Amino acid sequence: MGAALSLLADAAVAAGLFAATNVDDLVVLVALEGDRATSSRAIVAGQFVGIGVLTALSIGLARLALALPDGAVAALGVVPIALGIRMWWRRRTSRADDDAPVRTGLSAIAVTALTVANGADNVAAYTPAFTTRSPAGLLVTVVVFGIGTAAWLVVARGIVRHRRVGERIARWGERLLPLVLVAVGVLVLVHHG
Repeated sequence: MGAALSLLADAAVAAGLFAATNVDDLVVLVALEGDRATSSRAIVAGQFVGIGVLTALSIGLARLALALPDGAVAALGVVPIALGIRMWWRRRTSRADDDAPVRTGLSAIAVTALTVANGADNVAAYTPAFTTRSPAGLLVTVVVFGIGTAAWLVVARGIVRHRRVGERIARWGERLLPLVLVAVGVLVLVHHG
């Protein structure tokens, strides 16, 4: 009975930790879902892989009892800035040349990079939390993070598909996504620079 309560406590802590550290990620997911050029497959795959990378990195660091220097985390802010500028530029040049429309959505790899860059500060929260987890507790945490990721994707898609809200997001999503990417990068740089 004590082991079950311990795992339940691990699940509750993991759910709270995921929600608290990924609120900003929900905003990014809404922006991605609102961008018609970025496929849902790329968003789902990139988000799951990105959260997996962050979780694995945190578990590894917890096991090694290391900490990332702020400069290394801040450097990740360059990734979303570069993605945003690149997306804006490609969309701008594709509009100028109407004969050659270019699909300018993000790939799954780009979504993964964005998720990792946006969640780099999550590693600072996850690593200490993972140092005290048993292997079973870590497994529960990984499962809860997977469920949390799926829930975030469903909520983001639901927001975008809402009739009134979704129309506005779809209208502005293509223009706003590059700005959201640059803003995420700047926040990472400022917070960790």
